[in-house]
Amino acid sequence: MTPLAAHVRARGTVPLAWAGGTPAQDYLNLGDALSPVMVALLSGLPVERVPVTSRQLRLGAVGTIGQNFRSGHAVFWGTGCSPYRRAAGRPRARFEPDPGMTATLAATRGPLSAMLLSGGGAPDIPFGDPVWLLPRFHAPPVTPKWDLGVIVHLSDLEGPGLAARADPAVPCFGVSGEDVGRIRLITTRTEVSAEALGARIDEIRACRRILSRSLHGLVIAESYGIPCLTLADGARAGVEEVRISPSTTLDWRMLDLYAGLGRDRLPVWRQPRDLPTDWSAVMQAIDTAWTPVHLDEGALIGAFPLDLAPSMPERALSAATGLWSLPLIADLPYRGDPTEIRRLDREQAKADTAASADRHRRRREALRRLDLPVAPSSARPEVAVDTPGAATLRIAAPRLMLREGRLHVPLVWARTPADSGIVNLGDALSPLIVGAISGLPVTPAAAVSAVDRIPAVGTLAQNLAGGRVHLWGTGLDTSRHPTGGEAPWSHPPDTSFAVHATRGPFTAAALRRAGVPAPACYGDPAYLLPRLWPLAPPKTHDLGIVLHLSELEAQTLEAGAKAAYRRYAVPEHFAERVRIISLNVAPTPAAIRDRVAEIAQCRAILSTSLHGLVIADAYGVPSAWFGLYGRGPKVVDVLDPTAVIDHRMRDLYAGLGLAEVPLYATPRHEHTDWAEAIAFATGLAASGFDPAPLLEAFPGPLAVDPAATRWPNATDRVEGEPSLALPL
Repeated sequence: MTPLAAHVRARGTVPLAWAGGTPAQDYLNLGDALSPVMVALLSGLPVERVPVTSRQLRLGAVGTIGQNFRSGHAVFWGTGCSPYRRAAGRPRARFEPDPGMTATLAATRGPLSAMLLSGGGAPDIPFGDPVWLLPRFHAPPVTPKWDLGVIVHLSDLEGPGLAARADPAVPCFGVSGEDVGRIRLITTRTEVSAEALGARIDEIRACRRILSRSLHGLVIAESYGIPCLTLADGARAGVEEVRISPSTTLDWRMLDLYAGLGRDRLPVWRQPRDLPTDWSAVMQAIDTAWTPVHLDEGALIGAFPLDLAPSMPERALSAATGLWSLPLIADLPYRGDPTEIRRLDREQAKADTAASADRHRRRREALRRLDLPVAPSSARPEVAVDTPGAATLRIAAPRLMLREGRLHVPLVWARTPADSGIVNLGDALSPLIVGAISGLPVTPAAAVSAVDRIPAVGTLAQNLAGGRVHLWGTGLDTSRHPTGGEAPWSHPPDTSFAVHATRGPFTAAALRRAGVPAPACYGDPAYLLPRLWPLAPPKTHDLGIVLHLSELEAQTLEAGAKAAYRRYAVPEHFAERVRIISLNVAPTPAAIRDRVAEIAQCRAILSTSLHGLVIADAYGVPSAWFGLYGRGPKVVDVLDPTAVIDHRMRDLYAGLGLAEVPLYATPRHEHTDWAEAIAFATGLAASGFDPAPLLEAFPGPLAVDPAATRWPNATDRVEGEPSLALPL
């Protein structure tokens, strides 16, 4: 079940954005008005109109409208997108996806729209215009009346309003003499009613051939098997076979549609607008040049991002008005006041926020039942410390940072031997992030020691004993004990814990049970990586698979997954879509940054590594745990102690405020269904976790602006200053 499907189940209506009519119009545009019709028919639910710019989770379907969407989360199904966007009072600008919006591509009209909406990628999704499915719902008998129907575009009409006809000043649309009874000029404007939409569709169906400057004139003709050609301007009249390419001088919408239908060339009728059209030659050309095209309707229907509950009464097949008189279709909001629509959208956004708050309230109650902390984090103490040769700094835990008159950060992290030539990316993030935030030299500290020290990134707390330890974003494995062995963790003697933040509430709960106060401040410090390295790389793979260290054949830079783990075998035909990623990297900040970018380059991530998930989520890449038990997509309740999920992920997800999370499972010794895994993972959404409270809880000086989303000087501190070189 997709997030949009769950959203619609809860509300009972479908939030759909489309180019609907306004009170100032006495007409509907056929193609645009069919968007709510197709969504209502497939879902069996009422449709509400929402703005293209909205904070709501919403659906986009029929029409060249993708370029207009802004903000929130949009799901596209069969949608088209223009390479240009027009804004009121501004010149036409090249389209770029809105960085303030997350988008899920269930299906697009064609590959050109998919490329635009994905930001330049080539996602493996179904193509097709949803109007193509109309014959499944509306196919009453119709008697042919005209030899040729000529469907004019809105731009070809003379004046506004329903009564507008083809501009008489344009000779190419002139019909005279014996052609009057056999040539039908058709406009896509209809009266504001469902039955008028049905009548216009049947007007097209009553033509033996179609010549169309309207995209949906072609979609309707092709889907009903009516021979047709695209009408395009040209210097000379006649048929021309054009190559389908973004550089071809033909309407982008037609190129997109037919490319999605598998065509690489398309016959069109070129016609000078200032010359009369030879209608007999047009009809002969259609009879000669047209060949049927095929759409994989099953794939388009299978990509429908809502529960399928088609409304198809038997009477709709036998009566021309049966479908259009159904209350579900007749009562759709075909026309609405944009100001009122935006007002209702704001109210719904407020209601959604309230509902989210209620879900969080219920989640907090569940946490209390599990004895997990829910109280707000207390403010960190601030102490003035005078340091030789430096200004007075206000820092927390001054003894921690002061050694022999100099400030530094004694940090505990999982270091690899110096001669190994590799580090684990997740572990190595700890000194990078701490060094960037503090602006201080980072020095290694032992897990068992009498020295004041900080552990940050990683599941480390169970290894710590002695002295005073400042936990910041750290995890705890309660099955282990600092003295060794598998005994359950307990508070080690002669050890004092100052807890500033933990990875999640399960770590905090274990500390509290041991008598250690722990605030409800959660998160992995790796969520701060985008401020250190603000990456926005082009997408190179549909799916990245991040391996855990235990799954590698050897602990080297070149090692891949163990040969016995067949779930990581990628067939050749998926080699350019699926990327296997190891977190073993060279011990340099640049190498670590490149591996982080490699994760960010994927459209989605499945990972058995905790930090594969954290890094992906931090950069807005949809991600899920790659489970080992069972097969296929699953949903796990992280608050259920019997749920089969790694304790690290349980702690992380609970700290993100997620009670239920999706995962994808394949046993290690079985092959993965890569098509299913890609479709599952790319349909997810990032958590949107805000690490600001985690940064505020940092137990030391801040050399960065906590309000900034990018730290321009932090990279210099971890990569460029020899005095702050980090002992990775």
